[in-house]
Amino acid sequence: MASDTTNEELAEQFKAMLVGSDRPTAFGDEPAAQADDGASELDFLNAMRAFRAAREAGDPEKIAEAEEHLRSVVRGELTEGC
Repeated sequence: MASDTTNEELAEQFKAMLVGSDRPTAFGDEPAAQADDGASELDFLNAMRAFRAAREAGDPEKIAEAEEHLRSVVRGELTEGC
């Protein structure tokens, strides 16, 4: 029985470590602020997901909006620091 308590304690420690990190978790807590590198990657991934969802839905207007947003995110990444 002592191993169950130990496992629960380890799980709580691990959860506390994850929640305190910069990475999003499934625990419902807001992630800590991301570094600029992570923010641009997340922006791209979110824009790509939105584009794919619009494309799957088949709405030409939403596809065009999502495509333009994706292009602007990529454009911003390419021109950043220039």
